[in-house]
Amino acid sequence: SGGKDLHGPQGTGLVVGQRWIVEAMRNIGSPNAGFARAMKVSKENMVGLLPAVKHYIGLDHEAKRERDERVVEQWRADFGALAGVRAERQLPNEAAQPLPRLKLTIDPQRGISGDGLAQKLLEGEPSISVSATADGIYVNPWLLTEDEVAIVTAAIRRILAE
Repeated sequence: SGGKDLHGPQGTGLVVGQRWIVEAMRNIGSPNAGFARAMKVSKENMVGLLPAVKHYIGLDHEAKRERDERVVEQWRADFGALAGVRAERQLPNEAAQPLPRLKLTIDPQRGISGDGLAQKLLEGEPSISVSATADGIYVNPWLLTEDEVAIVTAAIRRILAE
């Protein structure tokens, strides 16, 4: 996806891999007729994706991975210290990527479900989207800036303190 970790235009993406896969995609994509014709990307989006890919290639991916691990560990320590909350690091994430995330499991005695917590986060200002389970939520630092990590942390603390 061009819009997630690449930080390029949302409607873009890349096909990479073995030559036969790329060739097969070329035969069903624009300008040829096929199911991928509907996924045609504009020239403007293609041009917008190029600097995003160049920027991504130049990133220190190890430092980014270490930063995400630190964030998850800090969340685990902070939220795990709350009564009735279990905080666990999970790897891989829901898409089977080697990216850490935090699972918060909330004791029903606290009076809020995972779905309820997720809904309150979504309705907050700013709106925060997390994956919910019946008894908890998953929090992912992957695309968050440091300021956004602080906002997410404060919002979860505020709701769990209610």
